Amino acid sequence: NNNGSRDVSAETAYLCRHIANLLKKLLPHTQTSLIDLHQNFFSLGIDSLRLLEFSQELRKLLNINISPQDLFHYPTVSKLAQHIFMALQENKFNLFHKTVDNFLIPLRREGSKAPLFIVPGGWGEENEILTFMLMVSHCDLDRPIYGVRSRANDLQWKKSKRLNEHAHTVFKEIQKIQPEGPYYFLGECIAHTVALELAKIAEQHEKSPSTVILLDSYPLYRETFPFAGYFNQFSLNRREKKKREQRHLALKLPPHIAEYYHLLASWTPTRLKSQLHLICSSDMKRPNKTLKQWKPFFKRKPNLHRAEGNHSTYIREHSSETATINNNI
Repeated sequence: NNNGSRDVSAETAYLCRHIANLLKKLLPHTQTSLIDLHQNFFSLGIDSLRLLEFSQELRKLLNINISPQDLFHYPTVSKLAQHIFMALQENKFNLFHKTVDNFLIPLRREGSKAPLFIVPGGWGEENEILTFMLMVSHCDLDRPIYGVRSRANDLQWKKSKRLNEHAHTVFKEIQKIQPEGPYYFLGECIAHTVALELAKIAEQHEKSPSTVILLDSYPLYRETFPFAGYFNQFSLNRREKKKREQRHLALKLPPHIAEYYHLLASWTPTRLKSQLHLICSSDMKRPNKTLKQWKPFFKRKPNLHRAEGNHSTYIREHSSETATINNNI
């Protein structure tokens, strides 16, 4: 429904109709209403799982090679339809995966402020980045936002053995977007090690310190990290390699994911000049103690913020509250 405010070209009207009908199937609450062709997919109520399903169904419906990344770039029915039409006309659907070898996924390109670089937890791939899209929709519209992929699922890519090497590769890509600081890094859960390593590299390049925002993160070292026993397995020597592989099987982790967690665990802590903002979900136990555990890693006094929800809902159902905290930092 364009409400008469905008004209949708005849060339894309067919695509708009089919894309909108597909959205209606995925979003039951829209069955009895018209879908606004210019409304962001996430504001329509689509979540990360449905977005994945949406991209898969589009492939089947239109016989095109499309991925969730493309839905970041073209997040409305109208924009997506126009892009698909132009790509079909120019036979350029190979361009849809142009950024597959990159670490950065643009979630929002527009804005005059310094970009925010989000390093998701979990496996650190597209699925985890997708979970941040609801929060992104509530973030400052004048700030570009990028997701930092782990590339853990990229079996063709030769992964770094040390986190410092990995972070240097990511930072080179960041500098193409933002040549100079100050930088804003957000790390979720166990991915805080990547965010902190990026901040360390940024400090080596810049006179001005970065801002580091950590979500529900405990320092990853033996004395404090709740899952230290899990990560300690990666410190085993070569003679214990077989035992380590058996533990991977016991944890049901694919080898390439276990390799990524091994990479995260190779973090070497240093004291940073950057400013830390720790955001803890409301069900996180003893946040003040966690903040105290972070103090040795920073020269400045860290700040604590409480967000509504648990470790899952604070970037989903309660994403607007978490985004407000982020906007005020």
